[in-house]
Amino acid sequence: MKTRLAAMLFGLIVATQACGANWHRPSELLPGPLNPRQQVQVWRHATPSRWHAVVVSPDTISGIPFLQPITCDSCRVALSRAEVDSLRFGNPVAGLWKSIGLLVGSLLAVCMATCPGHME
Repeated sequence: MKTRLAAMLFGLIVATQACGANWHRPSELLPGPLNPRQQVQVWRHATPSRWHAVVVSPDTISGIPFLQPITCDSCRVALSRAEVDSLRFGNPVAGLWKSIGLLVGSLLAVCMATCPGHME
């Protein structure tokens, strides 16, 4: 019984890690443009802003607020690198699809476990 409980807890931990936007800090931030669709949290004064179409230069970081189209150059915001506390990269869309897949897979597993004999 303890083994079954441990397996269920382990499965729950793995499942919760499979979901989410996978926000992470970049190991190295080189000057140049990032992938235009890459979502970046820019932390400044303990407040995050979400940008895309981010361009990194030796002394500034600029990007377009996430709710604006990546083609909106007049929307571009720039901060000096000294003003930025930290950056995090993520992919909330992929996290959404992982969560949906986990939910559908869980429901399918419950249905298969509770309806034996119908799969002959």
